[in-house]
Amino acid sequence: MELINVLLSVTIFLIMIGIGSSIELKDLKNIFHKPKKLILGLVLQILLFPLFAFLISGLSNLSPEYKVGLIILAACPGGTLSNFISYIVKADVPLSVGLTSTNSLVILLTIPIYISLAFSTFMGEAVSIIPPLWNILGTVGFLVIVPVLVGSYLRYLKPYKMIRSQIKIKVIASVFLGIFFIVKFFGSENIGGIGLTKELIFALLPWILVVNVGGLFIGWGVAKAFKFENKVATTIGIEVGLQNTVLALLVTDVILLQPKIGHPALIYALFSFWVTLLFGALMLGKNNRKQKKIN
Repeated sequence: MELINVLLSVTIFLIMIGIGSSIELKDLKNIFHKPKKLILGLVLQILLFPLFAFLISGLSNLSPEYKVGLIILAACPGGTLSNFISYIVKADVPLSVGLTSTNSLVILLTIPIYISLAFSTFMGEAVSIIPPLWNILGTVGFLVIVPVLVGSYLRYLKPYKMIRSQIKIKVIASVFLGIFFIVKFFGSENIGGIGLTKELIFALLPWILVVNVGGLFIGWGVAKAFKFENKVATTIGIEVGLQNTVLALLVTDVILLQPKIGHPALIYALFSFWVTLLFGALMLGKNNRKQKKIN
């Protein structure tokens, strides 16, 4: 395995430990006790949004590899960034964490399914490999599920120590992640870089932006249609619209060993955080100002 992929695997492991250590059972009790908003968020993330990505991919003029890359990106919901944005904009953080932690289990089944569908739909007979489903299950299980469980268990055993350790974990993971993206964007191809060009950015950006913004408003709009308050609807919008690019790159680079398929995820990483943060701030800005006046 290339050094850059080892770095990515270690980074994901640390990030997922951080997610697990941030989960406190009492904060999630109400979410799972009254799971309507959790179930809606999961259905949107697991079913509706990937279908939307299939539609956009089918309408696009992208190459088959990039269409598959969009689907893999759409199949990797949530992550620490969505939790962080929900915290910044004062959304429903327990719901955000609940969706992230639940999805960490569900994606073991959904990611292999969507990879198979994407390859058969867009690459057909042209593809010379079969997505290694058991390899995907094992790798995602080890790098996603195991660290979440470890983090949660350590939080249960030593809550105060793990709370203090979260900052260190986030800093270390952020440094590793920054190194990874710097190498990917600016490094030569022989060390794992992608040779980023303006042509590549301009070819992928419009379609990826449609997927990102479309997911945000699909999540928000459907939640509002189900009569959820704006705070919950915005949280669901953030969770549906912001995908886990690190996990998507794990699948494309480490598991499938096809870095080109990961190009959409890399371009997506350039802007998705800021677009999603702007969305959350606009949707909840008025509510937060009203709350300050009341207080």
